[in-house]
Order: sequence, then structure tokens, then C-alpha cells
Amino acid sequence: MSKEFKRAKQVNFIDYLTNVRIVEAKRQLLETNRQINEIAETLGYNPSYFNRLFKKCTGMTPGQYRKRQS
Repeated sequence: MSKEFKRAKQVNFIDYLTNVRIVEAKRQLLETNRQINEIAETLGYNPSYFNRLFKKCTGMTPGQYRKRQS
């Protein structure tokens, strides 16, 4: 199934899922007042891992992203 997904989407499943989760995290950071830990857990991440992953994907921490965009 993973090979079929990659062939169809030109990206592997885990990278696709991570992108979907980061897009949702960005939305929640901007549209809600929820704490970053809550957002991380809602998306299925351990909060410390979420912070590292978010920074890897966006170049800034979730807190920095929220401050910069508001």
C-alpha cells in the first residue's frame, strides 16, 4: 500500500501525513487560543517531539510561528 501511495502522490505516506498535521497545527495556532501542548496532543504528537518537528518543517517553533503571524 505504501508503494502505491508514493506512486500516486509522489511522496511517501509518513511525509504526507506529517505535512497534513503541520498544516492543521498552523491553523490551530492562528485560529485558537489552545496551548501548544494541547495542539500537539490533539494531532497525536508528544509535545517535545512536536516542537522539534514543527521547527524542522517551518524553521521556527510553534510559539514563534504564533507570535510572528499574529
